[in-house]
This record gives sequence, C-alpha cells and structure tokens, in this order.
Amino acid sequence: MPVFNRTFRIDGASDIALPDYSTGIDWNNGFASWVSFFDNNAGNSHNLTLNLTGSDWYMQTLRFIGESTMNVRLQDRNDAPDRRIQFVELHENAIVDLTTTRVDYLVGYGDDYDISYGAAPSKMVRLGGMATRA
Repeated sequence: MPVFNRTFRIDGASDIALPDYSTGIDWNNGFASWVSFFDNNAGNSHNLTLNLTGSDWYMQTLRFIGESTMNVRLQDRNDAPDRRIQFVELHENAIVDLTTTRVDYLVGYGDDYDISYGAAPSKMVRLGGMATRA
C-alpha cells in the first residue's frame, strides 16, 4: 500500500497544480472555485496537510474524496483576517484546527475527527460514518 505524505500552503494567491489528485488550485483575485482532492485507488493512503495562510481570500469548495484513504489536517498557520471556505467535505479522518478561517459548511463521512474552531462562525457541521453518506 503506497503512502503519500504531502503538505500544501494555501494562501489565496499562489496557484498549485495537483495532477496526482486530478485537480488544482487556481486563484483569481483571491477566489478559487472547486478544489477536489481525488484518488480512486483503494490501495493508496494519503496524509495531507493544508496550511492556510494569507488574507482576503475565498474558496468555494474543498473536497477530499475517492476510494483511497485520506487523512487530512486543515490548519490556520497565522491569524490573518478574511479567509473563507464555503464548503468542506472531509474523508474518513481529519484534524481541523482553525482560528480565523471561516468554514460555512463542514461535512465528514468518516469516524475520526478532531475539530477546533476559533472565533470564525460556521453555519453547519455534520460528521458521521460512511453509512450516512447520501
């Protein structure tokens, strides 16, 4: 079983090509639309760390999906203002540690989560086992 350990810096300005995940992050004046980390190979395991930095940016959708195992760490690396992700879809396991980044909707279908929010509000958080995925 191949294990991939990867760390990404999400700053609202620097484009990131992610061919291994059939996606990329393309910023346009602080806006990114659809970012979907996808691997359908059940034999792969991914340990992904996304460090959120910069200020004044908005991402519409951030997803971690597929048949592979994806362990995700989504974390603020500074206290910069005005970072927002409208929708986050987590895979089986995740650590979310946000102090200033706002996530409107956070959904997870696995069983092992550690979620910590600072002052930024959220409209909905729904976490549950794979059997609840519709």
